[in-house]
Amino acid sequence: MIENCEKCNILCENINEIWEIFHGYNSYCSIIGPGCYQIDHHVHYICTACDKNIKNSKIKWKNNNIESYEHARQFSYDRLTYKKETYIEKQNRKFTKNNNLLREDLPRYKNSCEECGMLMNSRTQKWLYFMYPISICNNWMNGYCKYGDSCKFRHHNIKRNCILSCKNCFETLADEYFK
Repeated sequence: MIENCEKCNILCENINEIWEIFHGYNSYCSIIGPGCYQIDHHVHYICTACDKNIKNSKIKWKNNNIESYEHARQFSYDRLTYKKETYIEKQNRKFTKNNNLLREDLPRYKNSCEECGMLMNSRTQKWLYFMYPISICNNWMNGYCKYGDSCKFRHHNIKRNCILSCKNCFETLADEYFK
């Protein structure tokens, strides 16, 4: 039987049924990515080639990024105290409220990822504290930095050096700043 692969949209004979476990509102589907809108455990039908690519990319990510991920977690853990963590959570609640990210149908989701804006459950606290290893560029804060993208300091409009992030954004930030 010939069917469409949900990943590459090509007609294929060998279609595999892959089970995806729902990890919460703050994580993408590991098979299709942000294009998947399922809100529960679900199945995707993908071709053998896409299935092999997904498995290979997960292995590569695990081997390449585990060091930067662990280094970023340890960096934040060594520098944060309980008082600082509480302050960051309160600042994040203000950030979420000021950016109109709160939803009435999700009353427990009072915090959000400061990178992607995804809501996070305030009671389960399944977020990570990401602390930037470099300081913010003073020239950028004053209006213009002549180094542009090659500047060794951070060009970011948030003046804090530590933010709350979801796991996906933490991985991306760890890759960017701790590689």
